[in-house]
Amino acid sequence: SSRQRSASPGITLREHRKEALERMAVMANLGLHVFHPEWQNVRPGAMPQGRQYSTTFRMIAMKVFGRDEEITLPVQTCTKVVDVRDALARALGLDPESISFLVKQGCSTRKQMLSEEIAACVTVKGIKSFRPGRHQWPHPTGVIGAGYNGLKTAMLYTKAGNDNYVVFDRNDKVGGYCWITAANTHSKLQTEFGSFHIWWGQDLVTEKCPYPKGWEIWPKKKEVLAHFQHAAEAYGVLPNFRFKTNVAKMDVIGEKEDHDRYYRLTVAPVDGGDSTEVSVSSLFNYPGCMTRNRIIDYPGEDEFGGAVAYGMNDDCPYEELKGNNVAILGNGAFAVEN
Repeated sequence: SSRQRSASPGITLREHRKEALERMAVMANLGLHVFHPEWQNVRPGAMPQGRQYSTTFRMIAMKVFGRDEEITLPVQTCTKVVDVRDALARALGLDPESISFLVKQGCSTRKQMLSEEIAACVTVKGIKSFRPGRHQWPHPTGVIGAGYNGLKTAMLYTKAGNDNYVVFDRNDKVGGYCWITAANTHSKLQTEFGSFHIWWGQDLVTEKCPYPKGWEIWPKKKEVLAHFQHAAEAYGVLPNFRFKTNVAKMDVIGEKEDHDRYYRLTVAPVDGGDSTEVSVSSLFNYPGCMTRNRIIDYPGEDEFGGAVAYGMNDDCPYEELKGNNVAILGNGAFAVEN
């Protein structure tokens, strides 16, 4: 059999350069310093002066102390322990002084000095994982409004395993201003339910909230509110909700650039009672559609014997309209609905 022809020197050199560029990119993304050969203290035609550094790329393996989690990453022979330590600290948001590297030496283990070249296989002490940990905020996350967006925010936090949040709403249930107050009894969803429901998207679909079946395509107010309640109960978010509560005031505590500045909310029961203060580290504000009727006083209204009502907020007495002459002023969405 004929011997396989080896790659030409040009192809081999190109492949080595490509591999080196890829490893340099990984090192740069990790925040590791890449030492280029041309930076050596060598003048053309002269003998090398001072210490020479090996810029050859190699792979090292790092393992978390006391765990099985392990990663490999490219470094250069001249990469120091301090370089890897500082890169890890930046990536994980930790104090560099809390991180150390252990290396096997014979039948014992020793701590590597910061000035040493990083060993090929090291155990990292002082970290819990190579994945960045969740920042521990001093206060919960605040959400104002328990409508579509407020409820969905709570569900996303819960799905991510974070229940350190509190939702405030003036109403006594989920649904928000749009569907509890502004919508009429006969108001229908103006988009298909399949693309509107709260648990829309694979990131929120669960066994209790699968793709909706058995729901109307264009449900009315009652069914829309029922689906809000179903999602809230299925996800178990209601213990984090404070209903019939008004957020009356907000004070910002700390400077704009302070990492842990927070918001102090003054909240009060809508039925009366003493106000309390609640501190939150971040704040979502979903005030609703902010739809307000344009109130117009027509001459003679006080002498008119019939009912005068507006076409939203369930203000119109539909049970009294049958058999009567009705005038509808306006040609907007609620006028057409009515």
